[in-house]
Amino acid sequence: MHLLIFFCAGVSAVGLDNFAVYAFVYAVYFLPWRLLKRAEQEVG
Repeated sequence: MHLLIFFCAGVSAVGLDNFAVYAFVYAVYFLPWRLLKRAEQEVG
């Protein structure tokens, strides 16, 4: 959570407020990381 706050602050300071930044933040919050980790363990 804190890393996302610093990421957003840095992006805002640089001036890159656009759709890609918001898409990244939503992916971090709402992507089912558990399912991806499980699929990776089954493959490896």
